[in-house]
Amino acid sequence: MDITQLPTEILEIICSYLDTPDVLNLRQVHPRFVYVSTSRCVISHVNVTNCYHFNKVHLENFLVKNPTCLHITSLNLTSIYWISAYDLRKNIMKLLHLKELYVIDTKLGLRKSDVTVYRALPSLERLGVTILRRTFCKEVIQHLPKLTHFYFHIESFAVGLLHLILHTLGKFNPLAELWIIEIGLPTIHDWKMISLPRNVQDITTLAINFACVRDTILANNLTKMFVSHVRDQFAVYKRLDVTMSMLWDRQYEDVNWLHLLRLRRCSSPFSRKQFNELFYDHSKLGTMMFDELNFIHHSPTCTDNYHEHIRNILLYENSRELQKTALNMCAALHDAEFNIPQPTKRPRIGNGIPAECLLSRLATNTPHLTELELWGCARTVNTVYINNTAIENIANFKKLEKLTIDEIPHLISGVFLTKILQECKSLVSLRIRSKTHNTKLHFMLCNALPYAKTLQDLRYEHPCNISIDRLFTALANSLEVRLKRLYIKCRSVEVISAKPFENFLEKNPQLIFLCLQISNLPQTSIKKLLDALKRFKNDPRKVFVLVKSDEQLEGNVQIPHVHFNDMIKLSSRVSVIDVFKDFDH
Repeated sequence: MDITQLPTEILEIICSYLDTPDVLNLRQVHPRFVYVSTSRCVISHVNVTNCYHFNKVHLENFLVKNPTCLHITSLNLTSIYWISAYDLRKNIMKLLHLKELYVIDTKLGLRKSDVTVYRALPSLERLGVTILRRTFCKEVIQHLPKLTHFYFHIESFAVGLLHLILHTLGKFNPLAELWIIEIGLPTIHDWKMISLPRNVQDITTLAINFACVRDTILANNLTKMFVSHVRDQFAVYKRLDVTMSMLWDRQYEDVNWLHLLRLRRCSSPFSRKQFNELFYDHSKLGTMMFDELNFIHHSPTCTDNYHEHIRNILLYENSRELQKTALNMCAALHDAEFNIPQPTKRPRIGNGIPAECLLSRLATNTPHLTELELWGCARTVNTVYINNTAIENIANFKKLEKLTIDEIPHLISGVFLTKILQECKSLVSLRIRSKTHNTKLHFMLCNALPYAKTLQDLRYEHPCNISIDRLFTALANSLEVRLKRLYIKCRSVEVISAKPFENFLEKNPQLIFLCLQISNLPQTSIKKLLDALKRFKNDPRKVFVLVKSDEQLEGNVQIPHVHFNDMIKLSSRVSVIDVFKDFDH
């Protein structure tokens, strides 16, 4: 039966389960779907976050035309940075019934010229926006009389701006929820300068991710509910009607969870959703099927007992549905039952390797794992059990989509990369960072890249000298590798010529983000690369950047925050709050 012959009511129900990008694609299939896509149940909530084929035409010819514009109550344009502020203002102000607007990392902000937009949206209750120090206009906030949920991203070092925003908010209606997100690289602030106005203190939820979160800025009756892991501090505070003990203060029959939660204390290994279920006793640890577990730890916590607790938990039956996990190498590649003496000299590869590490067992127990992160640890620097054979077990995760390997020791030659890229046929994101100079790792990465048929995002960081021409040649010569985003960071390069670089750009027209961070790059080479980048930057969605230091990255307005957060800032994406998505309820 032809699906277009179904009753309109049935088609509306089917389309209501589709994401907005799928609805846009469906409109091109048959005229019947064009009519169905304008239904209230299909188009009331529009979310095109990170939809790179969304453009001004979709905005003008679909979203803001009658009757569609009358049905839209929630619009999420987060990270649609390529549409001009004029086009955004002209079209959004036509959505008269809009109650939720998320325009984080776009050209629309809280500028004086944006007043007309918010004045035209009298029913707006939720707003997510990026605020820049040089363009913020505090008078805009007075045109948001019904605002109850405010999510704003703010520049690093802008403590004075934060103070101004908070006290401006305090003059208007009380907020129910407030998110304060710092964009850029982590910084340290003097939070004693910040105080919460009375109206802001009455909020029920406060989420904040500044690098140094001081409880002194918070009202006494807010309870710290959720803390992301130590590498990217993020805290959520809530107002509780009743006194409840935190997870790490409760008694558990399972000794592994009892000791592990008390060792971590405050840092949740669970996803935010499952943390809330456990906190409010809607689920129990013994019966919950975990979807995310983050066991990254500091060096003082790194003990054999801690490894044993992690190993036991990950091999439980209720970890079989696990989709994301983050571990330190000391725990993932070490079998606690195998006693390995600490070497006094530099060990030879292959000495004392355990027969089976946790990573090998985990591949059997968690067949649905899609995201794996292995982070460095001080214990792995001079240990013999971190080797290519042990790390090759990653290839057993057949459904793996995202892989992060941080601080790869010098003993690892990179032979494992070929096997991983051959076996993991769904891998779309690869982030690797070498701890020390490792020529073999770079050589093996170049050899393995032609097998990365599905790879879209590549982040590669090396602390020393690399052959970047070899890397671009490997990417250009592969007929099936089609990267969308690429970030390379190193101290220097052996030689860099324009030809391999231009070949790579020519054969990858779909590339939307490219950032080269090379500390010691001659001025003549910089000019060659900049000329090549300028010739191939033929689309407003494309962001091509060449810098020498982190300071240049921090102040570079060309880099959209979504690319900065995903590609440049190396932090965990497991059991953390996504500052670009999780505010959208």
